[in-house]
Amino acid sequence: MKVLLDERKIREGVARLAREIESHYRDAPLTIIGVMAGSIVLLADLIRQVNSPVRIGTIQARSYRDAYRNLPYVAALDAAELAGEAHA
Repeated sequence: MKVLLDERKIREGVARLAREIESHYRDAPLTIIGVMAGSIVLLADLIRQVNSPVRIGTIQARSYRDAYRNLPYVAALDAAELAGEAHA
């Protein structure tokens, strides 16, 4: 298997993203939402780096096909998180 990003590059990228988030949302409430179960590890690494209070939520998505048009769409299954009812 070919390694595209080694552990050091991932850590550096997460730290850079955390600094950008802190800079942009300095005095604003912050909710970070991870999409799908696979985001949990990245989400955990990110919130450890962000030096601001954060609310955390996760959503799962499922792909469906429209029976009439055969167009894919994604439905959020955990809409309470998006509506601001996430647990602090």
